[in-house]
Amino acid sequence: MYTPLEESIHLGGKVIFLPRTASTNSELQKFAQGGNLANGTVLITDEQYAGRGQAGNQWMSQSGVNLTFSIYLSDAGEVNAQFQLNIFITLGILDFLKKSGLPAKVKWPNDILIHGKKICGILIENSIGGNRITHSIVGIGLNVNQQSDLPQGATSMAQLTGSALSLQKSFHDLLRSLESRYVQWKSGKTSPLKEEWLSSLYLKGEPHIFTVAGKPLPGTISGIDETGRLTVVTQDGTQVFGFKEITF
Repeated sequence: MYTPLEESIHLGGKVIFLPRTASTNSELQKFAQGGNLANGTVLITDEQYAGRGQAGNQWMSQSGVNLTFSIYLSDAGEVNAQFQLNIFITLGILDFLKKSGLPAKVKWPNDILIHGKKICGILIENSIGGNRITHSIVGIGLNVNQQSDLPQGATSMAQLTGSALSLQKSFHDLLRSLESRYVQWKSGKTSPLKEEWLSSLYLKGEPHIFTVAGKPLPGTISGIDETGRLTVVTQDGTQVFGFKEITF
């Protein structure tokens, strides 16, 4: 059972706990459709048995050892600036991990890596009305105490630190970090937030062989454009890629 964050101003003031659910994003969306859901409401579970990741992938997580939750955000900004939401969420997670002694990188668009291994995934689903995002569901899956049967290329906080952590305390600490970044985002400090995000971008400035349309593409990540698409410098000049158009 997880408790609300008592000092919350924006995030985590209301917490819905479900011992088991297929997907926290899907379940929170049902609550949102019912109306009158407070901004910052969190739905968290001990066991998510059909968690969803990007590109239709499944988020695999052992029961009762990790953090799997979703946050409801009302009026999350303009449609053409929706990647700013991704930036503040990612920075909040990076802050939390850094405070735990685990400096991490963000792999575009929204995976969190430590030493090249995935420790956290983010799935943001937006509902659009006109040119605005009427509400967003932000799903976060963080590997905390899982030390066995991790997917290939994944790691956990306990595996890296050598000790188990309190899930309740980790949940509250993470919410505090997210709320701090939320305040920055809402105050319009999008440029410095983007610069911080870019400074933690995995492979930025490093030559790499990417895959585009099934073919190798040598290049170097230079950043993102105004809509969050990845910019890569190649021998043919700077190319821009949207989600699913490039892998690495």
